[in-house]
Amino acid sequence: MQATARIKRTPQRFRNDFDRDLAAMARVWSMIRNGAVRWIGEIGRQY
Repeated sequence: MQATARIKRTPQRFRNDFDRDLAAMARVWSMIRNGAVRWIGEIGRQY
């Protein structure tokens, strides 16, 4: 009974696992992009 109550309480953000994985990959790519920009900025600051 508690499991069904818990499931109903959590908002359903993703329709399936594939959508969840796509959102996670988009987040990872965003972090990589931000890190690369920061890395290039640090190199530019040194020279």
